Amino acid sequence: MASKPRAPRSSSNAPSAPNNPGYSTMILVPAQQGTTPAPAATPPTPALSIPAVAPTSPAFPSSSNPIVPKKAANPPATKPTVGIEVPPFTLTETNNRVTRGRHVRIITQDYEIDNQDGNPPDTGHREFVHLQKMSTTILPMCPSEGKFLLIRQLRYPAWYNANQDATKTPQEVNEDGWLYETIAGVIEPGDTAEATAIREAQEEGNCVIGPSDIRLIHKAMMTPGITNEEMSFYLGIVPKTSPGGVTGLASEGEHIRAKWMTREEIQKLHADGLIRDCKTLICLYAARIL
Repeated sequence: MASKPRAPRSSSNAPSAPNNPGYSTMILVPAQQGTTPAPAATPPTPALSIPAVAPTSPAFPSSSNPIVPKKAANPPATKPTVGIEVPPFTLTETNNRVTRGRHVRIITQDYEIDNQDGNPPDTGHREFVHLQKMSTTILPMCPSEGKFLLIRQLRYPAWYNANQDATKTPQEVNEDGWLYETIAGVIEPGDTAEATAIREAQEEGNCVIGPSDIRLIHKAMMTPGITNEEMSFYLGIVPKTSPGGVTGLASEGEHIRAKWMTREEIQKLHADGLIRDCKTLICLYAARIL
């Protein structure tokens, strides 16, 4: 029986891929060596395409040792359960009451759950904030200057919480009411999360981010126990910083201050307990600032 062709060993003078997890897509194909043909009954080995990962840079950091997934030679007939399996159940909505606000709705919902873990039927009750528009947030970054753009704005719920603390002075209450945040906004009907993030970056941060300079981090529900809000998280790159100062739209009642800051400045704010907004912390951890 004729032996199968083997791939040649790499020569010490052969060029190698750069030691960078952001190296572009590689195609591994069987090398042709010698003149001995493969058996006619053996089909050619298909090429294995390894998807490229995001470029490694101060703006888009990635693991220094990415793990390339490999396809199993003989995949199992049934996919094994990963994580926690959802038990079979049936949820039936019953009584419903809706209270409409200016921007949100408060839904009071009763429901019945049947056959959950084999237990007898049970009833549930939930009050939650219903949003018809989802949201998006973005952290603009300038790798050439090593700076990141954060805003600070008045958030009444934060001010309200601080005002309940009798030990705080009026100045401390006002300080706590102004939160450090990443730029964010709601996604209007017919718009996309990415386009919204780009638009909000210009309105709230005076910076222009191109569609090719934005990267989706993840989508996540913010507080699923009390609201249906789902947010899209982005990182964005700009070639140079833009003027900060007072930003936002007065027509929308926005009171915003924007500032480009270094990694060390942001880390100092975090160490002092001044970064208390969830979406901002997610973006800062994703950018490996914290």
